[in-house]
Parts: sequence; C-alpha cells; structure tokens
Amino acid sequence: MGNDFCHLHCHSTYSLLDGIIKVADLPGRVKDLGMSACALTDHGNLHGMLDFYKECKKGGIKPIIGIECYITVDPDGVDEDYKKTRDNHHCILIAQSNEGLSNLFWLLTNGNLNNFYYKPRINIETLKTRSNGLICTSACVGGLVAQQGTFDSEKKVFLDPEAKAYRAAKDLQEVFGNKFYLEIQDQDMWEQTAFNKFLLDLSKKEKIPLVITADAHYLKEEDKGTHAMIMAQQLKKTIHEYESGSEMKYGGGFYI
Repeated sequence: MGNDFCHLHCHSTYSLLDGIIKVADLPGRVKDLGMSACALTDHGNLHGMLDFYKECKKGGIKPIIGIECYITVDPDGVDEDYKKTRDNHHCILIAQSNEGLSNLFWLLTNGNLNNFYYKPRINIETLKTRSNGLICTSACVGGLVAQQGTFDSEKKVFLDPEAKAYRAAKDLQEVFGNKFYLEIQDQDMWEQTAFNKFLLDLSKKEKIPLVITADAHYLKEEDKGTHAMIMAQQLKKTIHEYESGSEMKYGGGFYI
C-alpha cells in the first residue's frame, strides 16, 4: 500500500534565502518515501512552477501548484500618501483547477503591480473576487490566523482574547467554504504546539477541516544546518547569532 500523505506546503530555492530544496530533487525524494503527489508553495511567486511540473511528470509524481501568499488589509492601488501596514501575513493558496491557476496568476500579478510593500500582497477583499478554483489553508505561525492572536512565551500558550484569530479563520471559511483548512504542523517549537491546540479546538467547534503539513524548507533532516546558514544570511547575522537568537528561528521537522 502506498503512502497517502501528501506534502501541501513546500518551499524550494525560489523562496529566496528561505527554502533550499532544489526543484529537480523534490519529486525523487517524494517518490522514495512512497508518496504519489506533492505541492510547491513558494513565498509570493510561481517561478518554479514550470520546472516543478516537468520534473514531477518525468518522475511519476502528481504536481500540485500553489503559493504561500501575503495577505493584507491595505487596499489595492493606494497613493503614496496612504500609510501602509506591514502586515503581510501568510496564507497557502492551491490551484484546484485551470480556473484556480488563472486566479493565482491574476492575484500575484495584481499584488506585484498594485499592492507591493516589501512583498507582493493580496488584499483580503480582492481575494474574495478571485477565490474560485482555489483551496486555502491557514499556513504557519506566521499566518493570517495565528498573527491575530498572541503567543505567551511565559505560559507557552496561544491566546485569542479578542477573538481576532477566530474571526480571521471564519472570514476565510466564508470565502472558501469547505475548501478552507486549518493547517497543523508537527514542529519542535512551543509556538506551533500551542497554536495546534487552538486550531484543534477551533476545528471541533466550527467544523473547519484540518490538514497536516511539514512546511518543508529543506529536503532531508540532515540539511537543517545548511538551512540555518541561509537564514543567517537573510538576517545578516553570523550562524552563532542566528542559532542563539529567536528571530525567524526554525525548530525541527521542516523537511520532506
């Protein structure tokens, strides 16, 4: 019997200074593990899509096309006087059909042309007009849902006192219906463990389905050190500074 698990949250080298998975290596790794399909969800771009599609087809793996996009409350096309918000919260969008793929193209293009602020962003109201053919997940602890609450480092719990995280999840559920999933991950990070508990309770309460991902940024477990070097480079830190700090720190489990 094959492995029914499918990676739906993966970052290649096209997630610049963040992912280190080479597109050409991904299908082979997936196949070696007995899986039959895999998604590519790079940060804010589809640059690796064509190579990924070709490599998957060549390797007998079903390619699933998606992105990890950036969601903002800032409207599209504002002038220079508008005080922009650097929210840029993560959200996974996966093409379910040709219409969905076309909507991904449109949303990314619009984000680059009309709502670029550090990243190409998607306004939540704009997303509502281009949601057909797309599947959405709540992404990681940097996601739209997670960032509406508070991570209490002393008690190691996720708090949602004003129900903003709950509201964000319900908003996405209203947009995508049963194609919206709460994304849980098995990572060596107290923040993720605490957020998982919140999502499990929310799933039971609101009947929002769950999906488990690895949020893979490197191919194999032994590649963690190399990934740390890339992250240190991105943050302009030494390896020691990165590994002893807390900024954008990755725990274990971020691999295929």
